[in-house]
Amino acid sequence: MASITLLKDGKVMRYFPISAGGSIHVPLAIVDELQPGTEVSVTAACEGSGTLILDIGILEVNRSG
Repeated sequence: MASITLLKDGKVMRYFPISAGGSIHVPLAIVDELQPGTEVSVTAACEGSGTLILDIGILEVNRSG
């Protein structure tokens, strides 16, 4: 079991409990507007042994006018 928590300015924004018997791919897309200066962080906790790989990308969209 793995618990992944996405934090925004130190407060929980999203929580993802993930459990699998083998390998699993969980595609997640979060679309939220964040104000400039917002701190985003990820924490992960795992039970047992294994490898947890987090592939995180951020897309910045500049809106003019």
